[in-house]
Amino acid sequence: MIASFLLMTLSAVTTQAQDAFNWPYKIENGTIVTEVPQRPAGQQNVLNLTTPKLKVVRVGFVGLGMRGPSAVERWTHINGTQVDCWNIVETSEKTRRHCMMLENCCYDFFELNSLNMAQHGVFGEVEYVAGAYRHDLSPYWDAYWKKDANDKLGWRLDYNQKYRGDVYATHGLGPIAQVLDIHRGDRMKTLVAMDTKSINGKAWVEKMSGEKCDQFANGDHTVTLIRTENGKMIEVQHNTMTPEPYN
Repeated sequence: MIASFLLMTLSAVTTQAQDAFNWPYKIENGTIVTEVPQRPAGQQNVLNLTTPKLKVVRVGFVGLGMRGPSAVERWTHINGTQVDCWNIVETSEKTRRHCMMLENCCYDFFELNSLNMAQHGVFGEVEYVAGAYRHDLSPYWDAYWKKDANDKLGWRLDYNQKYRGDVYATHGLGPIAQVLDIHRGDRMKTLVAMDTKSINGKAWVEKMSGEKCDQFANGDHTVTLIRTENGKMIEVQHNTMTPEPYN
């Protein structure tokens, strides 16, 4: 029986690259506010959803770009796995649409093992958790999606220049939120964050744009502390700027 599952999302992207930058958000007093749709009356969430056992588990891997092939390769180590990707390739070719896989680090081997042990009481009551996105992106700044030939920075470096804080918290926060049963009996209540000054961020803007950078909002390293309703503590770190091994 395969006890794990993978939720994949298919996203069709128009040929107008500019559409990807029309995100439904606004800035209110320096805070990014996104639109949150309301759940219809009577409709329940799918947290801890269980369904009848399936004789055959069918998993769709949508997109074979940077990460897709390695995800498929990991599944081939499960006995009985069969792989057939041509239908996706043919659909993409016929419709002339990009296929994109939206993923989260919650479902990797280490994270699922840790979650399973926590849920079975191996660690006792978990009261402190730490996660991070510490990933030197210097090899990638040149390649990040740009609107046009005049866009020197690309969306990600531009976003870090404009906004301050942990701007990419999901990888570090997702797995540990599951361990602490966030939205399953506990919730995040208070938050405080602190960051360093920008050294490398400003330097990258100057290198990419060829112009002096006097303003870069995000610090090179951000540490966020969160306390939950039940008195647990979360530490999350974010750093994409300083040279260091991937963590």
